[in-house]
Amino acid sequence: MDSQLVGQVRRFNRTVTQRIGALNDAFLARGRPLGQARVLWEIGPGGSDVRALRSRLDLDSGYLSRLLRSLEQDGLVAVGRSGTDGRVRKARLTPRGLAERTVLDRRSDDAALAILAPLSDRQRTRLVSAMGEVERLLAASAVHVARCDPRHPDARFCLRAYFTELAERFDGGFDPGRSISAGDAELTPPAGLLLVATLHGEPVGCGALKFHDGAPAELKRMWVAPAARGLGLGRRLLSSLEVEAAASGARTVRLETNHTLTEAIGLYRASGYREVTAFNDEPYAQHWFEKNLDPMPGGRREGFRLLLPSMDNEQARARLLAERAEVEGLLRDTERAGQEDRETEDEVAETGDYEDAASSLAAEGQDDSVAETLRERRDALDRALKRLDDGTYGRSVRSGVPIPAERLDADPAAELTIEEARARF
Repeated sequence: MDSQLVGQVRRFNRTVTQRIGALNDAFLARGRPLGQARVLWEIGPGGSDVRALRSRLDLDSGYLSRLLRSLEQDGLVAVGRSGTDGRVRKARLTPRGLAERTVLDRRSDDAALAILAPLSDRQRTRLVSAMGEVERLLAASAVHVARCDPRHPDARFCLRAYFTELAERFDGGFDPGRSISAGDAELTPPAGLLLVATLHGEPVGCGALKFHDGAPAELKRMWVAPAARGLGLGRRLLSSLEVEAAASGARTVRLETNHTLTEAIGLYRASGYREVTAFNDEPYAQHWFEKNLDPMPGGRREGFRLLLPSMDNEQARARLLAERAEVEGLLRDTERAGQEDRETEDEVAETGDYEDAASSLAAEGQDDSVAETLRERRDALDRALKRLDDGTYGRSVRSGVPIPAERLDADPAAELTIEEARARF
């Protein structure tokens, strides 16, 4: 990554945190830091599940608990069990908390006006437009794309939303039973796979592949939530699916689509897909596309094992960093789940729900085992990145000589498989 780009991001962060008052210990002169004020605002008049707060704000479970405890001590928040699910904790604003949130809203408006007031009309328009663009790009950078078991609730949510949208947009509606199948078994390795994109813990997109030995891979179930459109997520999902297809050994990807999905057709054409004659009898399709993929000699991916002998250093680094980001995301989800199980145990004395506690203890043991596997895999990727920096991994820029694939398998941790983690999260 260009060091100048990194430096610019850091300067921007310093400017913003100073200008909005994030460095003050009494944000907006209300006697509490920004973290507490933000949590108070995020809980909102209707309250919020603690787990949802954690996901939306990307906060560590322990830190969020401390923030909520401070707000409880000030009489602003009450945290208790949800009325619909006793295992879920919910934070609600007290009357005093609702009044404080109103004051924060008013003072936040005043702070925004203080930023805009010294500027000319033209400068204000430029600043607000730039802020909108920065917000979209930051949201795009926060999206996490990973394999997902098609039976997982996030996958189910995406597929239901996908079918619903097709039914609304297609002439005559859409019946999945009439369409070419892409069921759970077909989207589970090794038969295929499903990628799900999440933003702050919420599913916002998906895409799938069906594999066929010696034949083109089929691209299925491409969908992006309306709220996440405009972030480049469709292109990112498509690119990730192409990487997965090439890593499986496929040389071509094929897909079919309906004429009403003009945005998707534009994306496929812009991404190098060419329209071909119909290669199946999909009743809802009017367009068929395919794209030849760059071969990956020696680069088959199995589970989380990745061999990169044919790539130059920049390509290898990008692939390793992408996999490391996926591992970090899964590890974060695992650790959060473990923390939730521990919180349930802590509340046993209060509730007397020992059956729930036993279930939490069992889940916690599974979480710890998966987390340990993920940490080992992360360490293996860090070592691979270090070898890349040392010129001993992949193709050396200086010599241009590929290192034999067996050298890349020397790391015992490279044999680790974390499909269980993907299935759980």
